[in-house]
Amino acid sequence: MPQARNSQSRSAGAERALRPQANPQPFVTEQRHLASELQAENLLQQVHDNFQALADKLTLRMEDMGEHIDDLEKHVNGLLTQAGVQNASEELTP
Repeated sequence: MPQARNSQSRSAGAERALRPQANPQPFVTEQRHLASELQAENLLQQVHDNFQALADKLTLRMEDMGEHIDDLEKHVNGLLTQAGVQNASEELTP
């Protein structure tokens, strides 16, 4: 009997060796997928932040440019008034 039991043990061991083991691959793939998602979210957040900063900077520059144009218009009107041109502001205003 010991031989029969021994051969059964060997065949059970061989059977286990041939059986597929639990594959850790789905877990690793899931971790990589989550890491990729996190990297993508971080990158999108950086792009958003940079875009917002650029938009804010452009808005400030446009406001500053508008103020410069208003000042220029006032100076031109003053010069036209000094030159004796009547209704200078009406001529410049569309």
